[in-house]
Amino acid sequence: MASSSSSSSSSSSPMITNCAHEVFLSFRGHDVRRKFRSHFLKELDRKVITFKDDEMERGHSIAPELIKAIQGSRISVVAFSENFANSSWCLDELAEIMRCREERGQIVIPIFYEVDPCHVRYQTHAFGEIFEKTCEGIEEEKKHMWRQALTHAANIAGEDSRNWPDEAKLVEKVVNDVSRKLNSTASNDFEDMVGIKSHMKNMNSLLNLESEEVLMVGVWGLCGVGKTTIGRALFSQLSCQFQGSMFIDKTKKNLTRAKSDDYNTQLYLQTQFLAEVLDQKDIKIQCLRALEERLGHKRVLVVFDDMDDHVLLNALVGKTTWFGPRSRIVVISEDREFLRARGIGSDRIYEVALPSGELALQMFCRCAFHQDSPPDGFMELATEAVKLTGNLPLSLNVLGSSLKGMKKEEWADRVPELRIRMAKQIDKTLRDSYDRLKEEDKAIFRHIACLFNHKPRDYVIRLLEDSKLDVDVGLVTLAERCLIQISGDNIIRMHEFLQEMGREIVRQPCIHEPGKREFLMECQEICDILAKGTGTKNVLGISLNLSEMKNKLCFGEEVFRGMTNLRFLRIYGISQEDKEISLEFRHLNLSTFKWWDGSLKPLKEGKYYMGRQLRLLEWWDYPMERLPSYICAENLVELIMPDSLLMMLWPGVQLLNNLKKIDLRRSKRLFELPNLSTATNLEELNLEDCWSLNKMQKTVTSSSIRYLKKLRKLDMKRCKELLLLPTDIDLESLHSLNLSGCSKLESFPHISRNISILVLDETKIEQVPGRIEDISGLNYLLMTGFSNLKYISSNISKLKHFEVMLFTVDTRTDDSGIVDNRKNDVFLSFHREDVRKAFVSYLHKEFMRDQNLATNVVNEIRSSRIAIVILADNYLSSERCLDELVEIIECSEETGQKVIPVYYDVDTVNITRQIQDIVKTESYPQKLRQALTTVAELQGYKFSTWDPETAVRQIRADDISFAPKELFDMETLKEQFNGLEWKEKVLFCHIACFFNNETYENVTQLLKDCGSDVGGSLEILYEKSLIQISVETVIIMRPVLQKIGRDEVLAEFINVPANRQFLMDTEGCDLLIDLTDNTKRMYGISFNVSEMEERLARDERLNGMKRLKFMRMYKDSLYGKEVRVHLVIGLHSLWERLSSI
Repeated sequence: MASSSSSSSSSSSPMITNCAHEVFLSFRGHDVRRKFRSHFLKELDRKVITFKDDEMERGHSIAPELIKAIQGSRISVVAFSENFANSSWCLDELAEIMRCREERGQIVIPIFYEVDPCHVRYQTHAFGEIFEKTCEGIEEEKKHMWRQALTHAANIAGEDSRNWPDEAKLVEKVVNDVSRKLNSTASNDFEDMVGIKSHMKNMNSLLNLESEEVLMVGVWGLCGVGKTTIGRALFSQLSCQFQGSMFIDKTKKNLTRAKSDDYNTQLYLQTQFLAEVLDQKDIKIQCLRALEERLGHKRVLVVFDDMDDHVLLNALVGKTTWFGPRSRIVVISEDREFLRARGIGSDRIYEVALPSGELALQMFCRCAFHQDSPPDGFMELATEAVKLTGNLPLSLNVLGSSLKGMKKEEWADRVPELRIRMAKQIDKTLRDSYDRLKEEDKAIFRHIACLFNHKPRDYVIRLLEDSKLDVDVGLVTLAERCLIQISGDNIIRMHEFLQEMGREIVRQPCIHEPGKREFLMECQEICDILAKGTGTKNVLGISLNLSEMKNKLCFGEEVFRGMTNLRFLRIYGISQEDKEISLEFRHLNLSTFKWWDGSLKPLKEGKYYMGRQLRLLEWWDYPMERLPSYICAENLVELIMPDSLLMMLWPGVQLLNNLKKIDLRRSKRLFELPNLSTATNLEELNLEDCWSLNKMQKTVTSSSIRYLKKLRKLDMKRCKELLLLPTDIDLESLHSLNLSGCSKLESFPHISRNISILVLDETKIEQVPGRIEDISGLNYLLMTGFSNLKYISSNISKLKHFEVMLFTVDTRTDDSGIVDNRKNDVFLSFHREDVRKAFVSYLHKEFMRDQNLATNVVNEIRSSRIAIVILADNYLSSERCLDELVEIIECSEETGQKVIPVYYDVDTVNITRQIQDIVKTESYPQKLRQALTTVAELQGYKFSTWDPETAVRQIRADDISFAPKELFDMETLKEQFNGLEWKEKVLFCHIACFFNNETYENVTQLLKDCGSDVGGSLEILYEKSLIQISVETVIIMRPVLQKIGRDEVLAEFINVPANRQFLMDTEGCDLLIDLTDNTKRMYGISFNVSEMEERLARDERLNGMKRLKFMRMYKDSLYGKEVRVHLVIGLHSLWERLSSI
């Protein structure tokens, strides 16, 4: 039997909409009609109209009516009684109710009227006997459906009449519960919000709503990322499924912050909490046990928003046992450490990340345009506006709403102003997170915001380790509170709005006296301070970008006299040569100074010290021959001076025991290093492209380099004057030595036994001696680009950790005259434990007689014509090998590189099965699965009975012909072009002139009305290797082929540009100025809008271009430069269209 009530209430579930009824009552009439049902319906009558079953005419088919009533209700109340299961009708009703709960989100409230819930759940005792009798003669499938419905329904928290001595109060309680659930039924307020469905799916997975446990979960993320919205949406969706629920945020002023944790405070907080959850305003409690007594049997949902108060949380949810089974507590916080302190494990914390670029654009468009994508003509503007927000949802909302309704031409003028206003609004929200930090953590935050954003974690710790700050712990705290992110590669990243807030915090206390600030970052302010000498002891760091300077700057070293605590000096960027910009020191220990314009100016002796606190000296393009004498290096940790005019650093000996890194790259006038004997903690020395450095042997060996026991990396790439390295030392920590391009170096280096990476490309070394076995830690040996190598000792095979070697000789020309531009012939990908001693040694023996062999790291793959992949037992378990394989297959698809798989002493069936398992597992990257699929389909070699020498010779004879197989010469490529059909030639020229690097879809769309099969022609060009099509369906034409296509277009009308079909790039700009007639063949134009606007004001220049169809425009704007191809059929006025961009 059944009853239902209806109402005009507008509240609805996200899955049940336009409900005809509010409440459906399922019951067994004989048991409950006169008592519970009559009282229940009477209470409901005060609010709703009741649907009564006895109003139906006899003989009418009742089942469809009941199904319709059930499906049209928002809540079903099921009154179980002892004889409920005696009716197949009631059981069918229950099955339909539970189906609606599962599929439509309908709320179900069970009432156990004089029957034990366990008897219903498990169909036992009298209830079970009656059920079994009803099931007699019923098909097994239906019987199973009834059992499942009874079990699931009895598992839902409900009311047991045996616990209520007064039935009237039971009815009142149930009706109040129904009424409250109707008022809080899951709404669809958040259903259409961008990205919310994914968040809800993830949160529901964490909440595990079917579990009987009381679970506490956390929501953690950056301020403004949308945590509160997620919490609100979750509460809106789930609260109706709980017997009590509450969302606690800052609007609940009586619950937002506890002033103390004393007994009275806790009692007050629990009283307020119970009053809200139970919806009883005048509730009073006498002891703290009352919370557990009142809620210990109820299923409760509580959401705490923006929570950082331990006292409040302990008072309200001190123990999960205070709440009934299946209760859920959600705590939203920006402090992950706070969540963990509450016992919420990492597996129960949902991290809310910034949305993807696509979702961010959609969010912005919802706010700005009330649609999911930009209107026509707004894509570029909207995309650039999104970039200004850093994809932060709060920023997207603020900026999008501010731009709502604006015309396109207003955007460029208003966006900068609105961006500043947006930053101020967001600053108020973000500032609260900063204010909650300890003073030490605030200091670290300011250091990162002003100097160290996007820097490695170790770098920051190293530079701050002598301060009174606990940097390691502080970084963890900032990361736990979402004020920074520390990536997998240990790079510290701070969102740009947090960075701006941090810089503003530094700026505000001394808004009119910048010399008193901690950090100086604004170019003009720094110039003013240096020019006036107004810097003070407050200044800890200076970061000056030379490219932002607008005027000449002159200052003397005395300007640093007041900056006694200066710790970080960073001068970087490239000055603009069309401005009169320079740095002039008036008091230096140099007699002259050569400026960028070549002039010489007098300089005087210095007498002031830059503070002894200096930890970082970074000065790109340093314009003097040596450092001024007043710089004290005693506490210096990093000395970074690339592209300088230095000839030397300093004379004599400085105390350098804190120095960890020296970077003098491209200091081409540097002819000697200082004495580094005190730099005992130096870890990295970069002298790349120090062309004049010629005193390594004489100056460094005896006095300096032997003391660098912690040196890990020495880079002397292209030190062209370097003749020798010391041979009587052993730098025990040296990991990487790069001597590539040291064209005068003749002897194999022996300065460490522990080198792992040794690069000797383009040197004059003639042999790899037997002593190479002493370098026991060697993994990589790279020797390419020279012709002197005569001997390689067989001792190379004794290296236990050896993985990769690369040997190449000069490029050759074969008998056909075709030149191979590839750097290497063969790339070898293998796992060292499987094949090092056998296969590699025979490859070396076979190919080094007169050919090239390349076995290199990933960056050498694309330089090789052939890749050999040795699939052995451990290949698929090596991350390095799999990374190589992905690159090899990509290279093969893009450049036609040949790939040869070799199954080395392995069961091919087994390895094929391993490949298939990886391909089917979605957790592996898509590119890896594609690469494995491709390599498994290639023809290869199988060597079960291993004879490596014979195998290598077979591979060489069959597949490795060192006469280049790819066609690189122009004449052969032209022959291929001339062999094409006319329509393929036309498409080839279109790609060469306009559509290179466009997507397949764009090209086919733009050419859809050309009258030919564009897709078929593209396939032909692809099969003939005249174009490549990447995984992302981008059409790629190599430059040599692009030149052929463009030459074909230009050739016929080389002296009559107006008659060409295409005008391209800069040439298009220049020639179009002079075109006034005879342009009817013109099909496409490419030019820079910003360069052409003034010169194209006269429309007649395009009047004759009746066939003009494509126009590529390079648009300079507030938002940068982009290239777009436009379909402009019927174009008659260029200027009119330009004005609407």
